Amino acid sequence: MLSSDGSCEIDIWPSLQNLASDAISRTAFGSSYEEGKRIFQLQREQAELIVKVVTKSIIPLWMFLPTIVHRKMNKIDKEITSSLKDMINKREKALKAGEPTRNDLLSILLESNRKEIDENENNKDVE
Repeated sequence: MLSSDGSCEIDIWPSLQNLASDAISRTAFGSSYEEGKRIFQLQREQAELIVKVVTKSIIPLWMFLPTIVHRKMNKIDKEITSSLKDMINKREKALKAGEPTRNDLLSILLESNRKEIDENENNKDVE
């Protein structure tokens, strides 16, 4: 809606979030935001739940009570972990199959890990 002087406000926050998430996804995992969209949604949800929990953290041992919020946080954590493990396992299989490596953080870490494992196995053979 235009104001009397002909200007208007546009909410670009969602677009900036998507842009930042896309940059992170491409840099870290070599995938687009759409592919990692669920993980980002879960992380946002987890952050909101943490804020709720922190406000009640003055109660001793609050974090250990099986509240609805804590159960939801555990469920989200398991889903994020599972999604990331699936992503890593797929990439490891691709590397073992000889597919070309991508130029992203995950590929660099997996390749480095594989080289380290190979070197340690070679050192064990020498001993």
